[in-house]
Amino acid sequence: MTNQFAWQSRNAAAAKEEGRVPASTVAGIYRVTTDAVREVLDRCEWHHMGYAAAETDFFDLASITPEQVERMSEVSRAARAAKRRAKAARSFRADVYWLAFEPDPFAPASRTVAVEHGYEDVAVTTSGSMATITLPDGSSVRKKLSGGNIVVQEITPEVVGSRTTRPATVRFTRLDGSRSSDRPRYAGPADVVGSPGSPLVIVVLPSGGRVVKRQEDDSLRMYAATFDPADLPALPELAGSPKQVAWATSIREELLFAVAADCGVPAAAALAAHADAAWWIDNRYTPPGRLVEANTPPMGAAPGDPRLEPAAAAS
Repeated sequence: MTNQFAWQSRNAAAAKEEGRVPASTVAGIYRVTTDAVREVLDRCEWHHMGYAAAETDFFDLASITPEQVERMSEVSRAARAAKRRAKAARSFRADVYWLAFEPDPFAPASRTVAVEHGYEDVAVTTSGSMATITLPDGSSVRKKLSGGNIVVQEITPEVVGSRTTRPATVRFTRLDGSRSSDRPRYAGPADVVGSPGSPLVIVVLPSGGRVVKRQEDDSLRMYAATFDPADLPALPELAGSPKQVAWATSIREELLFAVAADCGVPAAAALAAHADAAWWIDNRYTPPGRLVEANTPPMGAAPGDPRLEPAAAAS
């Protein structure tokens, strides 16, 4: 039972008097790290410590041998050297991507909006958990590496040797702080340059432009098959409420793009005949192959054809 007015249990206090102590005490005696103590020594018991009554390992001082002391010293020296190396400044070339939250130009100053930044083959200098990135225009920015919004992919001989270029159909938007309808976007064939398992890819556009994107980014869609979106037929106006039409328009564009890439332009052309906004909304999660199989009406299909009904949700 832990005494609420003490920082340790009664059993813990008794163990300390008998020479059994927590890792922090052993580390202070032998000038080593607590991680080294836990790695080299075996605990003899545990007790409740601290106001949270955490289970804390205890070690017997009397059973510690000179060999264990030396081993703890070696582990501690290695850990401290690794920490010093991590803090030392290091310069290299890298592909860099980060997401920053900047003031929204279309809203009050208190509101922010996500803005993408991606650069290929730039100079990076790291020191501890911070990185200084020199941009192509000569300016530099300083970013914290521990944040989840930044990816720094060092360009090493191994990375360069494992890179492949594959043709694909790509659809993406770039978050640049503008309103969604004005965001720079691209949909069409492109070459995708990347290494297996790499978090970043470089999308090479037909115009020669190169865009650094994060592979798991929701704004990026890549399909193995290639096609030209210009081959898609003219789309009919959608029927429904204004909100339904606005929502269904973006869903239809995404689905037709996926169907054309995965199943071919003719399949997408047949699917494009649907003009009911609710139909597109109901099928927004249906995979392209199942959508074509269950929902593409044949030539001359009657209005009551069951294939005109929304597909069941894929299990």
